[in-house]
Amino acid sequence: AEDNAANQRLFETLLATAGYEVEIVADGQAVLDALRQHRFDLVLMDGQMPVMGGMETARAIRGSGEAFADVPIIALTANALDRDEAEFREAGMNDYLAKPVDLNRLLDKVEDWIDRGQS
Repeated sequence: AEDNAANQRLFETLLATAGYEVEIVADGQAVLDALRQHRFDLVLMDGQMPVMGGMETARAIRGSGEAFADVPIIALTANALDRDEAEFREAGMNDYLAKPVDLNRLLDKVEDWIDRGQS
C-alpha cells in the first residue's frame, strides 16, 4: 500500500523481479478491500496515505475478526524514531523500514516474514 506512484513502481519492480506476486493499492481502504478478496502472505504499508493511513489500517486489519487479521504487516515510513516504532507496533504492525528504504533490507524482511508464515 503506497500512494506515491514512483515508489509503487520501484517496489513492484523490485519484488516482482525477486519472484513475488505483487498487488499495489494506494490507500488503506483499498488494502482492506484487497484483503477481503484475496489471500496475501504479507502487507507492505506506507505510514501516511490518503483515505486511511497506515496505522489506522493496521488497527482495522487486526480488529477485523476476519481470516486476514493476522497477516504480517511491514510499515514503510519516513518516521524512524524509536517512539514511532513503538506506535507502529501498538497499531499492530509487525516490523518497519525507514524511507528511503534500503532495497536489500526490504527483500530480506519480506523473505523473513513470508518464511515465518510458511513454517
